[in-house]
Amino acid sequence: MKEALLGAASWVIDYLEIPNYLNVRTRGLFQGEKTYDCEERFWRDVLGPSFHGARAKNSVTREGDVVVLKNFQLSPWCPRLPGLYWTSAGRRVREITSHRLKHSKVLGIHFDPYGKKQRMARGGLGTIRLSKHDRLRLYGATTSGKLDAAVPVLVSSNVAGNLLRFSRRYPLMEVDLRGSLRIIPRTYLPGHGSPHVPKICLYVNSILNEKKYISDFALSANAWTIYHDPRAQNTEKRFGYTYCHFNPVDESSIIKATGWISEYIGEYTKGRGFPLTDYDEQTCRFESAVLPLADIMKGNIDYDALGSLFAGQIDFRQQAPFCEPGH
Repeated sequence: MKEALLGAASWVIDYLEIPNYLNVRTRGLFQGEKTYDCEERFWRDVLGPSFHGARAKNSVTREGDVVVLKNFQLSPWCPRLPGLYWTSAGRRVREITSHRLKHSKVLGIHFDPYGKKQRMARGGLGTIRLSKHDRLRLYGATTSGKLDAAVPVLVSSNVAGNLLRFSRRYPLMEVDLRGSLRIIPRTYLPGHGSPHVPKICLYVNSILNEKKYISDFALSANAWTIYHDPRAQNTEKRFGYTYCHFNPVDESSIIKATGWISEYIGEYTKGRGFPLTDYDEQTCRFESAVLPLADIMKGNIDYDALGSLFAGQIDFRQQAPFCEPGH
């Protein structure tokens, strides 16, 4: 009986990850906690001088700080370029390209290829969904509803399982989270990276550090791809960028957005183009993609061979998650 009780107690301690909980709470008590009720304030403190609004001279929230997110919406879709949306450069790009609108019968009102490229590559638009790696899973936390602008949240396997069970009943969830800021693990950084994109996330490693609530707050994400037109006479036009918004809790919306992207590529390449990249590791959305997100994350891409195939016209390493695209 005693052994059974000890075994049960040990299981509870491991499942709740009580030592991790106590570590974060103790550090918070002695060092202080920073509480945020919106991602704009979070990114202002992380980005410092790079933030687009009232700028701080220096970043005041850094790796190792204990942070609390209050009343955030949580989604398995997270920003491809965390924080870039909130930079002064990202905002400026979205503003100066806001007039580059076109209209067609097939696509409706949309941005032209230059506008799409700048808004995605430099403006911070685009989301991804990743699988579990090293028993960790990445989420996006937002109060604005825009997952391109979200805070990346890395959770332990037990926390991920708890969130998944809740989301099966309630796809939209609001959460309170407590954790420490850390650099996104190398497992999630297969590319070279960019100095313009912060590699920081909130790490939550105990079920006791998260609270969940049912939500009806609408979220928006952006499907995206980089595409190739092999017959374009102008070298700069051989590679294009495009994206389309979707409802992240509606599979039909994701399928529709993926289809719209294919139509966009067809219209602007006269049917010759094809997608190079994918945005969903869990479900391949573009079968013809030469850079499936699942293969990128598993390290199965021969970048040198791809570079030779496309005559070195694009640095494919810079198309990986959390890497700002090159030219």
